[in-house]
Amino acid sequence: MLTILTACCLLETPADLTVPGGSSGNLTLQIAIDGFGDSDVQSASGNLGIAGGSNIAMGPDAEPFSLVRIDNAQWFFADTDLQYSFFCGLLGCLDVTVELRNIRATLLNPALGGLDSGGRANFDANWLLEADYLFTSALFDASGSISTPTAPGYAATFDIGNGNVTMRDIALGSINSEVPPDSLPSGLSVSLQTTVNFGGTFQQGNYTPPPPPPPPACGGGGACADPHGPGCDDVSCCVTVCEINPACCNDVWGLDCIALAAEFCGAVPSNDRCENPRPLDLGRFPFTTLNSDTDGPPLITACGDQATAIAFTGDVWFSHTPFQDNGILVSTCNHADFDTRIAVYDGCGGTLLACSNDEGPCGQTSQCGFFGVAGQTYLIRVGGPFGRGSGELDIAWGNVPPAIESPLAVDPSSGRGYALFGLGAGSSWQDALDVAEGLGGILATLTTPEENNFVVNHMTPTQVGGPTALGLVQDGDDEPSGGWRWITNEALTWTNWREGEPNENPIGEDFGMIYPDGTWNDQVNAFGNVLLEFDNPDAVLERKWRFEDGGTGSTYRAVLLPSAVGWNEAAGYAESLGGTLADFESAAEAQWVFDRLGSLTKLWSQTYYNGGPWTGLRLENGIWTWRSGATLDWVPWGPGEPNGTGSVSCFYNINGGPRFTLDDTFESDARRGLIVEFPAVNTSCPGDVNQDDLVNFNDLVNILANWGPCDGCDADIDGDDIVGFSDVLGVLNGWGACQ
Repeated sequence: MLTILTACCLLETPADLTVPGGSSGNLTLQIAIDGFGDSDVQSASGNLGIAGGSNIAMGPDAEPFSLVRIDNAQWFFADTDLQYSFFCGLLGCLDVTVELRNIRATLLNPALGGLDSGGRANFDANWLLEADYLFTSALFDASGSISTPTAPGYAATFDIGNGNVTMRDIALGSINSEVPPDSLPSGLSVSLQTTVNFGGTFQQGNYTPPPPPPPPACGGGGACADPHGPGCDDVSCCVTVCEINPACCNDVWGLDCIALAAEFCGAVPSNDRCENPRPLDLGRFPFTTLNSDTDGPPLITACGDQATAIAFTGDVWFSHTPFQDNGILVSTCNHADFDTRIAVYDGCGGTLLACSNDEGPCGQTSQCGFFGVAGQTYLIRVGGPFGRGSGELDIAWGNVPPAIESPLAVDPSSGRGYALFGLGAGSSWQDALDVAEGLGGILATLTTPEENNFVVNHMTPTQVGGPTALGLVQDGDDEPSGGWRWITNEALTWTNWREGEPNENPIGEDFGMIYPDGTWNDQVNAFGNVLLEFDNPDAVLERKWRFEDGGTGSTYRAVLLPSAVGWNEAAGYAESLGGTLADFESAAEAQWVFDRLGSLTKLWSQTYYNGGPWTGLRLENGIWTWRSGATLDWVPWGPGEPNGTGSVSCFYNINGGPRFTLDDTFESDARRGLIVEFPAVNTSCPGDVNQDDLVNFNDLVNILANWGPCDGCDADIDGDDIVGFSDVLGVLNGWGACQ
């Protein structure tokens, strides 16, 4: 019993009971007198007012209760006078008056009872009856106090529910006592038996219902801000959520449950930090960013959009490890309730591999892709530009265009090179022809499916800044499909028109363009880019601005790195090649380099913020300075720039293709493109071909070894791209030690 009491006491519901005012019951006092050679037993009853109360506890820990413990209980009865007649016979009766005062019954010890189906409980309880009495008769008077324990036995019925409890149908049992002999005449004894009939008297009170036990699903299953099976590991939060939505503990802990946990419990996703990503396979998975913080790096400008720039807040992290090489598509496209943003990295603080800037059919939700390598773990960062919310993240295999490896693609089967150049929005067909001529190429003629596919896969056309022109033109009035020819007059035996094209709508669509997927369209005389084809691709990515053309003699090289790097890394890479990031100490130099290299489309991000290649301009002590140390003395900036957003510079354009404008940006704004400048060698001693500060026979040997056409050779002293007799004369004229 003690064990039971201890266990139940830990989880109990208390209640204080009282007797309503005006209650009454019947008290019967039976008196037995023995003496004078005889004995007699008489009873008298009185209807008495009753008061009192009890302190009870119900258990074990939840409704419906099965146990009641009475901790303290007392009954108080009103004073009464009872009349008796004893030994009645021929000589009359012995009349006795009994005055009872301060009548009370007190429970001696706490008592525990089990409730049956009707709410009845029996207690192994002892009561203490106490009262003051006065006996008055012709033979004797006696007074004193009664203080007598009852025999075990007490019962009552309990009505419990809705915070109310009533104790009724009370049976106290009989209480036996003796009048002390020293207050009676010698030879006389008086015994008393008191019985109380409570009638309709009851005790009642209130209690605070204990909370129901948590659903079985609570306390396990996973974090309350993560999706999984029913329930979650925070019991209190789980109970709160399941009271609102019972399905959260019966079916699955889905997005609605997660949202409730975030709102009412402040639950934080377990994958809030980069170092604790949630592993995902292929499929669609619910997630939330509610209550998450932001621990990822700033986005680069190439990941921005016009509405939200590069803001990224409230991120959560996932990991994915493909089991075979394949394109991986990551998306919240049209299945999230907030404006989302996605970025993919090769590790915490690692290289950014892909990002989404809300373009395409997804509206404010996102999708992006990258090429995954079997066994490599990738980190997927999901958040929003400003707000937080919930949704589903989809990871699937799909066709992901391979990353362009170079701003120039050389077809190994033909040896021809292909490159995209920006023209400027609204440029004409003639502008495209002029660019091609100036760069030593032609508008591309894609005469076979294989050639067309090579361009799509290795030099994907773009529409950023305007359509991309190719070498397809229409002669005559045989509209819409007649008269088309390649500008080289190669046979037009194969075409790749997009469905419904050409259609001469609007009128004047007499020129060919190519879409990113490789299909063609007839286009009016307005372009933003041109696809050029080169028979000699070696001369495309490295150009020398010759002295005789008014140049500096420097050589410039366009570089597309395998992954995006910041300005400092780009500067270090340029120096590792023996050059520097390009310094444009004059507007003429910048324009010359831009026209030949800076406008290579694949050096640019081709996004809303179209970030172009890094340059050597940086802010030093508040002054814009080139890597050479020369300060900026012309205006290279785009409209509204510089605007204080960074301390280094790059080519850039907003909502368009490549442009001859610079932007100030931050050093970590990673990009793949840069232009390396290799300064002219020995300009004060042009005959010193081998750079030993001596013009002698060894320099003549170098000239003879490189005799003939030689674009950019050190032996080409006069810079005419031919090593010949004029270069021999240059050596002879400078013979001797360099000054």
